[in-house]
Amino acid sequence: MERVYRQGRKRGGLSRWGASGSGKTTLLNCLSTIDSVSAGHIMLDGKDITKLREEELAAFRRDNLGFVFQEYNLLDTLTLEENMALPLTIQGLGPEEIGLRVRKIADKLQIGDVLGKFPFQRAV
Repeated sequence: MERVYRQGRKRGGLSRWGASGSGKTTLLNCLSTIDSVSAGHIMLDGKDITKLREEELAAFRRDNLGFVFQEYNLLDTLTLEENMALPLTIQGLGPEEIGLRVRKIADKLQIGDVLGKFPFQRAV
């Protein structure tokens, strides 16, 4: 992709569309650090994420990225609540803070009544 440039407010959006093979998935993979760029740079908050070392990339992904997959990618052995809590646990938050955040998101998504269920028990 040539000359993709976006500057905007925090929490802004980015839309990209084009013909098959035009680089949409490649762009997303590079922005998410799944793939690395062959040329150019990706700047985020003034930091060139293409220059980060592997351990810095792991911290960047943990602290800055969220993914919405077409498939749920939930761990079948954890309840929905535990699946939601897992990234917060990895981030090092304490149990009380994790509980507050999970409940807040669950309330927003109106799924508080199913938090104790396992992924295979949810309605599709």
